[in-house]
Amino acid sequence: MLIPVARASSGPPATTGLTVDTGSRSAVVAFWNLYYQSSEGADEVMDWSGSYGGTCNPGSNSLDYTEAIERRINFYRALAGVGGDTVTNSGATVVIDGSDPYKPSAATTKVSAAQRAALMFSYAGQLSHNPPAALPYSCWTSAAWNAAKNSNLALGFSGPGAIDAYMRENDPNTLSVWNTSVGHRRWILKQGVSDFASGDVPGLSPHYQPANALYVRPAAAEMVAVTPKFVSWPAAGYFPDELMAKQWSVSHPNATFSSATVSMTNGSGSPVSVSIVDRSSLGLGDPTIVWSVPNSVAEPSVTSDTTYHVTVSGIQLGGQTVSHSFSVTVIDPDHLPDPLDLTGTTSPPLSGANYFFSPVEGAETHSVVASISEAVTWTAGAENGDGIEITDETSSVYPLRTSGGYVRSGSKAYRLIFPSASELGDQRFTIEREVTAKPGGAMNYYLRRGYMTPGMVFEVMVSTNGQSWSTVDSITGTSSNFPEDNSFKLRSVSLPAGTPVKLRFRLAHGGGGVYIASSSAYAGAFIDDISFSNCEWTVAESEVMAETGGDFVRVSSADLVPSPGAGDSVGLRLKATLGGRGYTAPTPLAVTFVVGTGGFGEWIAAEFPQITGGFEDDHDEDGLSNGLEYAFDLSPLAPSRLQQSMSLGGGALQLSTPLAALRGDVVYAPEGSDNPPGSDQA
Repeated sequence: MLIPVARASSGPPATTGLTVDTGSRSAVVAFWNLYYQSSEGADEVMDWSGSYGGTCNPGSNSLDYTEAIERRINFYRALAGVGGDTVTNSGATVVIDGSDPYKPSAATTKVSAAQRAALMFSYAGQLSHNPPAALPYSCWTSAAWNAAKNSNLALGFSGPGAIDAYMRENDPNTLSVWNTSVGHRRWILKQGVSDFASGDVPGLSPHYQPANALYVRPAAAEMVAVTPKFVSWPAAGYFPDELMAKQWSVSHPNATFSSATVSMTNGSGSPVSVSIVDRSSLGLGDPTIVWSVPNSVAEPSVTSDTTYHVTVSGIQLGGQTVSHSFSVTVIDPDHLPDPLDLTGTTSPPLSGANYFFSPVEGAETHSVVASISEAVTWTAGAENGDGIEITDETSSVYPLRTSGGYVRSGSKAYRLIFPSASELGDQRFTIEREVTAKPGGAMNYYLRRGYMTPGMVFEVMVSTNGQSWSTVDSITGTSSNFPEDNSFKLRSVSLPAGTPVKLRFRLAHGGGGVYIASSSAYAGAFIDDISFSNCEWTVAESEVMAETGGDFVRVSSADLVPSPGAGDSVGLRLKATLGGRGYTAPTPLAVTFVVGTGGFGEWIAAEFPQITGGFEDDHDEDGLSNGLEYAFDLSPLAPSRLQQSMSLGGGALQLSTPLAALRGDVVYAPEGSDNPPGSDQA
C-alpha cells in the first residue's frame, strides 16, 4: 500500500493583498504555486444555481468560485506590479452613461448584470459589446446589455480560465474584438482600479458553451490614488513560461505612445524581430503600446531560463520624450535550477546517518523522502477493486472503465473519448504508483483504436515530479468510417533507468473533426492490461523533515514506516517546498541499512560525510584534530573548543573536561611532561 504523507492545512491562500518580488526566481515560483495553482480546478466548486431552461435564470456561483477568480485577477496584477488588492463581486452598482440607449435600474449590481450577460452570450453562441434586443440574444435585458458594454467578454471560457484568456489575448475565436489592442489585458492591469465583477455560466453540452463577462469599467468613486508607472506584460523580472503571449505590451496612464518604437534582444544580445500592433489610447484601460513577437518567443514552454531585453523609445510623458527599458527572464516553475543532491553514506547504520544538502533559496521547508520499493508484479486491467491507484481526469459524461466497446481481458477496459464536439479538452488518467525502471525496464500495454479521426491523438506521458509531463509514445487516428484496429495491439515504452516516474494516458485534440462519446460505444481509444517489465514500484514512503534553516536531515531506521532492517534498501530524495509545493530530486540516493559497528570511521561516514582527512587531521582548522572532536563529541565542521576547568584542592591539581560518552575505540588517559612546549630547557 502506498502510504501518503499527511500535511496540516492552514486554509486557502489569500485572495487580496498579493505581492511578489519578481527579481527573485524562488519568490516567483512560490507565488505561482501558492496563488495561481490554488485557483485551478475552480469549476469543481462553481455550484451554479442557474438553469438553461426557458426562464433565462442567470443564477449565481459559490463564494469559493468567486474567490478563485479574485485570486487569479490579483495574481496577475501583483505579478505586473500594479497592486494585487482588488475586490471581485463586492456588490458595487453598474456604471450608466447618459447616452446609453438602455439603462437598467441604478441599483443593479455589476455582478448581477454580468451574470445575465454571461448567460445571454452562452445562449446566443456569440459575443457583442452592443447586443440588440433580438435573436440570437434571447436572454437580453437592459442589465445584460450594460454588462456587455462595460465588460471583458469570453465564450468557451469561464472563471479563472477566462482571466487567463484575457491576459493572453491569443484567442480571437472565443474573445471579443479587442484582442489586437490587448484591451482585455489593459482593463485588468489598469492602475488605480479597486473593483471587478465576474459573471460566469458553465455551459451545457453540446449546445451551450461556458461564458464569462468580467465587468471592468470602474466608477470614478471606485478609483484609488496611485503613483503612475510603466507596466509591462510579460512582467519585468522572472516570468512563468505558461503565461507567455504573442502580443507584448507596455502601459502608462499618462503616456502617449503614438511615436514610440520597440527594440528587443535575447540574452545573447541578438536582435529579436518585433512588429508594432497598436499605439493608440482607445479608452481601453491605460494608454498602451502593443507589439507582436515571434512564435518562438511566445512559446509557453522553456527548457531553461531564457532572458529578453526590451527598450521602448520615443514615449511622450510629462512634456518630455523618454524611454523605458526592462528585462524578462522566462522560467519553467515546474523545475528548480538548484541542485537537489544529498551527500551521505550509502551504508547507514540502523541508528541513523546525516544527509547534507544545499538549501534551496526561498524554500519554506526541506525534507528527505524515503521510499521502499518492490518488483512490479501487478497488471492494471481496469477491473473494479483491483487496488490500482488511478486518478481519473476524464469527463463525467462517460465512464473511464467501460464494459462496452472493446475489452481485451476481464470485463472492462479503459476508454478515452471526447465528451462532445464542444468539449475537446484533454481526456486522461494517471497511474499514481511511482515506478522505477532498472536498465532495460519498460511499461507494456494493449491498445485498440476504435473510431478515431486524425484529430484524435493518443499519448503516453511520463513525469518525474507529477507536474511537468513529456510524451514517450503517441499514435493518431486515420479513419473516419470504420474502427482503426481489428484487435488489441501490444505496445511497449522504455522507461528511464533509476528515475521514479508516474505515467499518464491522454487523448488530445490535434485539430479537425472528432468522434464523441455519444457517437458510438466503439469510438475512442481503449487501453487494457497495463504491466511493467524489469521495474520496481514504491510500496511505502516516509518523510523526515529538516530543522528550519538547517542543511541536513538525520535519517534512521526508526524514522521510516515500515522500519527497514539490516540489509534492506531505501531510496532517499531531497524535497524542497516552495509555495506549498514540493520539488523532489529526480533520482534517489540508494542506501542499504547495516548493523552499526561504531568507531571513528563510521562516525565520519554517518555523521559528517563531507569531512576530509583522518583521525589526526583537523578539517575545520580549530586546533582540535578530527579524532579529538570525535572523542569528545564535538563537530569537526565548525570551530569548537574543549570546555576544560582546573582546580586545586586537597593537595592535588584537578583538570576536568565534559565527556558525553566513552568511545569504545578511544583511550582516554592524562599525559604529563617535564618540558612542555614553550618551557625553558637546560
